[in-house]
Amino acid sequence: MDVIEDLFEDRADIITVAELPIVYSAFDKKKYTDFERDEFYIIGDMIYSQQDVQQVVARKDRGIQTPSDLKGKKIGVFKGTTLDYFMDIFFIDHKIKYSDVEIVDMNVFKMTDAIVKGDLDAIFTWQPHVQNAKQKLGDNAVLLQSRAKYSTAWLIIVKKTFAEKNPQILVKFLKAIVKAENFIKQNPEEAQKIHADFSKTSLETIKLLWNIVDFDLSLSESLLTTLEGEAKWLIRKQIYSTTKIPDFMNYFYFDALEKVKPSGVQVNR
Repeated sequence: MDVIEDLFEDRADIITVAELPIVYSAFDKKKYTDFERDEFYIIGDMIYSQQDVQQVVARKDRGIQTPSDLKGKKIGVFKGTTLDYFMDIFFIDHKIKYSDVEIVDMNVFKMTDAIVKGDLDAIFTWQPHVQNAKQKLGDNAVLLQSRAKYSTAWLIIVKKTFAEKNPQILVKFLKAIVKAENFIKQNPEEAQKIHADFSKTSLETIKLLWNIVDFDLSLSESLLTTLEGEAKWLIRKQIYSTTKIPDFMNYFYFDALEKVKPSGVQVNR
């Protein structure tokens, strides 16, 4: 969550981040300089996941073919992240108790090597690590499916004071995002090459994963549902003592998006 701290400690005016750190910040009132951590606006969501970005990869040689086979197994997950949340709803869907498994907290960048070496029986991970683990395990890889799904978000965040003082900057920023969005749609192959070079990921992997998400700037009802679902999860885990879900509509800033891309505003108000 360092990027959140960059925002609140004035090292950045605009940040991009996944949705879960924003849910944490809506609960956390710890002060940074003169601002509360919940003094922010979401001005846009840059992607919408069409398929599961988060998935479960397991080793076939450990007797795993179905979700119920995870019972008694050693499972890797990056705790406190969207993977942790996905694991929770996956377990609920398949009636797996935490006492049924051994959970290993591990950085997502280390989990692929761990399952390939056999230190873990299964991992909850996200792309492109899913694809990397699948390729390295070969025929020994099993992808476990679930009805439990949620749409991954990648949000644009500013402090409320910055938005109020600099509305035109937000409009210009979102215009640049829409320009990039249109370039991606009109020049997919060139966009894939740019992404592969920038992320230092093989072009083959980028091509395989390209259709998992839509690059579609929005503020949507589905984003609101995701934020509320993750808030309920944190309350159920007793991360915070309150039982009240934050009103995430208070964090949505519509003015800039309405000026740049009115069709992207998809929230009932």
